[in-house]
Amino acid sequence: MAKTLLISPPSVSWREWLKDNLEDRFLIDLDLADATFGTPAQIRLLKNGKPIFERFIGSLDPARSPHILIAGLAQMLQRADGPTVVKCFAYREAPLLRQTAQLIAQLYGADQVYVPTGFHPPIALRAGAKQTELDLPPAHSTQVQNAQRKANWLAMLESADQHVVAIDETTVEGCRFGSGERLDPHVLAQLDLSEAHVETIGNSLFVLSDREFDEQTITRALDLTHTNKAVFATPGDYTGALCSFAKAAGEDFGRGRIESLDILNRRITIRCTAIAPVPVPILRIGSLRIDERGNELGELRPWTI
Repeated sequence: MAKTLLISPPSVSWREWLKDNLEDRFLIDLDLADATFGTPAQIRLLKNGKPIFERFIGSLDPARSPHILIAGLAQMLQRADGPTVVKCFAYREAPLLRQTAQLIAQLYGADQVYVPTGFHPPIALRAGAKQTELDLPPAHSTQVQNAQRKANWLAMLESADQHVVAIDETTVEGCRFGSGERLDPHVLAQLDLSEAHVETIGNSLFVLSDREFDEQTITRALDLTHTNKAVFATPGDYTGALCSFAKAAGEDFGRGRIESLDILNRRITIRCTAIAPVPVPILRIGSLRIDERGNELGELRPWTI
């Protein structure tokens, strides 16, 4: 089965090459910032331009969730039952990205690798793989790429319904929130933390609230939970974050944007492309935020929310 890997820095474009050479092969697109084939911040498997499988990442930066990128690639390779082309993320010099690209090359096992002229990715290829250099056109300017992504965000929001997701009836992925053991409301009352959502996550105490708590209150909470540091976030930090609804088996079925998080009433209001109302077994939260007009507001620091 023919396997072709495309890898390049962000300065060039594969658009014309794919138009002329993809033919009826499956395309696995791992470039999170590219809006050519659909909504950014996710990876996808396509056949004849139609998506067969998509996996939400929630970021334009492949270094944010490389484990999910690799898992998504494995899922798509299982579904592609013919010749494939894998378009790697836009490569830049960084240890984590080099090692992620190496894992992609090992998992995929390409027969043919194409790179731009003069580009030498520092990854080892399997024995017998052929590497060819190509003259590729430059990528669109940053302004054009931003405009293309904004058009996708607007299309997503225009086709979205409003959903109210009960926090206690879903599993949250992609962020610190929901990753630990929640403190019992009676314990929170004793600690004067009733207005907060508090979890213990390993040696950390995660405190989510609009209220600021004094040092003595937090010290008592650290002592009681046997944790040694506190991490704080506010509900407003989640506003605008990209998100996805997923089935219990892990398949995404809707993309959207968080509008608000209500800790006291234990609910999250979201605009999502899934048809409302619908159960949400898994809520995936990304690090990229957008406003209601499709403007990108930047990426949150990893694991701060």
